[in-house]
Amino acid sequence: LAGRGRSNGPGIVCDLASPVISQNRIVGNSPGGIRYRDQGEERTLQVTGNEIRWNATTGSGGGIHIESSVGPGGSNAAIIGNLIVGNTAATGGAIAVRWAQGNRGVVRGNRIRGNTAARGGFIEITISYNDVWNNAGADYVGCEPGVGDISHDPLFVGGVPASYRLTEGSPCIDAGAPDDPVDPDGTRADMGALYFHQPTSATPEPPWEIALSVRPNPALGASVVFIELARRHQGVEVTIVNACGRVVRRFAAGPAGPGAIELPWDGTDESGLPVPSGVYFCAASCEGAAARTRLVRLR
Repeated sequence: LAGRGRSNGPGIVCDLASPVISQNRIVGNSPGGIRYRDQGEERTLQVTGNEIRWNATTGSGGGIHIESSVGPGGSNAAIIGNLIVGNTAATGGAIAVRWAQGNRGVVRGNRIRGNTAARGGFIEITISYNDVWNNAGADYVGCEPGVGDISHDPLFVGGVPASYRLTEGSPCIDAGAPDDPVDPDGTRADMGALYFHQPTSATPEPPWEIALSVRPNPALGASVVFIELARRHQGVEVTIVNACGRVVRRFAAGPAGPGAIELPWDGTDESGLPVPSGVYFCAASCEGAAARTRLVRLR
C-alpha cells in the first residue's frame, strides 16, 4: 500500500471493526500508515509481520494510530513482529495510542527505528521484546522499556534502495519472545517482520516428546488439533489463546500415546461463540513436555 509521498489519506483506515493486518508493505502514505478506532466497543486489532515505512502525519501516529472513544468496552490491540521505520508525526512517530478505559494492548517483537516526532518517536503502554532505537524526539515517552526490550542498532543490510533485512551479528537475531513460534529455520524468533536465516546445524535434535499441528491452517470452519506423543502420558492439556494472550478455549485428553491423538475445534470460545478472525496460538503440554504453534482463523 504505497502513497508515493502524496496526501492520499492513511494507508489503512479501520473503524468499528476487528481487522487482521498482516504481511503488507505500507509505505509513503499521508496522513499516516494505519488508523484504527474502536468507538469504545470491545474489538480486536491485530497488526503482524508488516513493513510500515515512510508514512507521515501532522497529527499522532505516523506509522500506527490507535484511538478509541470513551465507553464501557475497549479494544484488544496486538502489534507484533513488524518493521516500523522512518515514519513522521507530531506525536508518536512510530506508534501513538490514545486508550479508553478498559483497553488492553500488546506490542512485541517489533523493530522500531528512525521515526521522528516532536513529542516522542514511539509511545505505548505495555511493551516487550522490541528493538526501539534512534527515533528522533525520544524512543519512549510516558513509559519505560519492557521485558526483553533493547535499544541497539539492528544492523540492517542498508544500501540504495535500502534493505531492512538483518545482517549477521544483529542484536535482533534470536531476541524475540521465547514463547513465540520459532523462525522458519527452526531458531528462536527474531525481532521484526524479516527474520535472519541461520543455517541448520547438522547435529540431530534430541528425541522429541510431543509434536503439535493444526489443520487446516488457515481455517475457515472447523479445524483439528493433531498431537503426536513419543510415549504414553497420563493426560494432555491444550489451550488456544488470541494474539493478546487471552485464553479462548481449553481442551483436555486422558491417557494417550505413544502415537497420535486428534482434538477437533469448531472455532468457538469457552462460551460457544465463534472467535473473531485473526492469529491465535495453540499450546499442548503433558508431564513436563510442551509444544506450541500458530494458527489463523478466518470468518
